Amino acid sequence: MSKSDLSHIVTQMKTQATTTLGWDVVVNYNEEELNDLLAIAYHDSEDPKTSIKEFKCSLIATNEEGDDYTIRYKFLFGVPLLKFIATYTKPVCSLIIPILGGTAETDKSSQTIGDGVYSLSLNNLELASAQGGESCLVPTPADKPFVFPPAIEADGVVFINFAASKDLYIDIAFTGPDKCPKGSQDPGCVGRASFIDNHMGNLKDKIRYIFTKEYTNIRYELARVSSKRPVNGIQLVPKSFMFATYTPNETPTDEKDTILTLFIQTRDTNYGMQSGLNLSWNHLWTQTLDCPPIPSGKTASIILDKGMVFTTMIEPAMKEQNYSCQINDTKGYVQLQVFTGEKVNEPEDKTERWIGPLKSIFTQTIRHNPIYVVLSPLLLVIEQSDSNNGSCCRGTWTYEYTFNWSTHTDRYNDMPEKNRHGTVTVENTLNKAFPAIGLADDYTMKIRFLIEKDDWNVETKPHDPTFWDELGGGVKETPRWVKNMNVHIPAIDFNMGSLDFFLTTNLLLPSREVIDIDKNLGVQVPNDFFIIGNVKKIRKRS
Repeated sequence: MSKSDLSHIVTQMKTQATTTLGWDVVVNYNEEELNDLLAIAYHDSEDPKTSIKEFKCSLIATNEEGDDYTIRYKFLFGVPLLKFIATYTKPVCSLIIPILGGTAETDKSSQTIGDGVYSLSLNNLELASAQGGESCLVPTPADKPFVFPPAIEADGVVFINFAASKDLYIDIAFTGPDKCPKGSQDPGCVGRASFIDNHMGNLKDKIRYIFTKEYTNIRYELARVSSKRPVNGIQLVPKSFMFATYTPNETPTDEKDTILTLFIQTRDTNYGMQSGLNLSWNHLWTQTLDCPPIPSGKTASIILDKGMVFTTMIEPAMKEQNYSCQINDTKGYVQLQVFTGEKVNEPEDKTERWIGPLKSIFTQTIRHNPIYVVLSPLLLVIEQSDSNNGSCCRGTWTYEYTFNWSTHTDRYNDMPEKNRHGTVTVENTLNKAFPAIGLADDYTMKIRFLIEKDDWNVETKPHDPTFWDELGGGVKETPRWVKNMNVHIPAIDFNMGSLDFFLTTNLLLPSREVIDIDKNLGVQVPNDFFIIGNVKKIRKRS
């Protein structure tokens, strides 16, 4: 079994009480999809603040005679390719930008830069978060959470922070054919420029200076979290977020190996880890769990913290039905105790009835003493189901009561009157598994658990009479009328609410559906609520 198989990931997640590091929602998506979306932003944007399609710079060089001259460069940039760099301290990445052409010229000569002959790599770029739009002033560094300003609706963005990338280093790679060595005059090597090859060190320094000092307003956005509440009252609204990168232990073989993760706070209090988040996230998945947070064949996943689901959805929904509940500290499943207030309260009963062939021959008096019991809490376990690779809700509930019964039958003809009595314990047991968790639509999770009377197993246990009881008519049996007593058995429809998580999924393109949830897989529950899908393909990268 591969480490990236869904079943393996779920099994590994079961070993932990939670895998969210305390954050309310964790959204993962892979590098390949980020590059596709960068390509979309690149093609669609005409704003120089969000894309760099042309880059110009110049530097001073010295010829063999010792005279200075100026080389002016113009590069046409293609769609950037994102590569995350393995680091445990903070998220950093590289941008590999293909050079689609350009020129390098002096006052005396000009050289044409061929399409695809060179590529530019910007390495050790730091990521940051900030408020989106024109109001973005001071970026929040990656080791601090971005908090949405109170009383206003604002998007938070994750972007490449050129200005803060103090360890940025530049590389210019020759990507043309192998038959074009440096300085070759072969006609097939048109596009390789000596003004680049012979001045590589100074050119790299110049490019680095421009990106860190002059391109402070350029933002390659990687993700966006919206704090706007739609008119339909979606429940999960981001209040703050941080991010980290996951890089597997092995050297990545393709873009699918590396993942950008968004940690989102939706409750009023942030319970999420902040200090050392990137280190802890990588250690959790590469060391403790030894598997990726996205299964093979998928490009996105969402982890809803079980504590958040309880306080945001389940607890308020149960309170509306006049039930109280609590969540227990468990690993491998979610366990709830539900205090229903259900009770059995049967008063003492004495009934006279006519019996005989015509029900008019003689009378029989039957009675039982009062029955009163307050039911213990219902135990609900939301767990992974082995049968359908999904999840189920299992309810277990037991209560019992003991009462005395007696019958008195009148004398009839030659038959003497008869007295009988006994003691019976009735045990009611519920053990029901129900596919209670589902997706009401693409972005709404719901939980409902139905208990019907037929779900109960009712067992009566007559007590052994003592010697003296037997002398007075005591018997070890359960009369038919006792079995047919209409004693209360709970039948409850638990609606544990619904939770719309749409705003936590459209991080890449606000107001659009970004993650295509796999509804066939449904909601996995290894500990938290684990939802899998794919980033929607909007347009292929060109």
